[in-house]
Amino acid sequence: LTIINRITDPNQWPTLTFRISDTFTATIAANKAITLTTLAAGSYRIGITSYPDQYWGLINVSCVDQKRMVSNIDHDNLKADITIWEGQNLVCTFLSEWAGYTKPKTFIWYLPFIVKQR
Repeated sequence: LTIINRITDPNQWPTLTFRISDTFTATIAANKAITLTTLAAGSYRIGITSYPDQYWGLINVSCVDQKRMVSNIDHDNLKADITIWEGQNLVCTFLSEWAGYTKPKTFIWYLPFIVKQR
């Protein structure tokens, strides 16, 4: 099982903690991954334990093996329910976004210094 902590905002780099059922807790830096090679075949629930502040949110979770999408996603609770088979290479990507970012306004200056907001 590989878990990827993917962040959409290049200016924000939160390290998030993931819980894999009650078996493991893993801390993953932004846009990094970990691979759990000792995880036994079976069913697991993977989720983000919390975000740094209220402006963060999960926008997508996908769990894919060599053949197809294989997860049941619970976006409201930030979880993915998965079943891992013996020898299966499963990759789960958690895509998070910081909603507190607002794009700076662009101004055009005209002589004699009339400011027009675009």
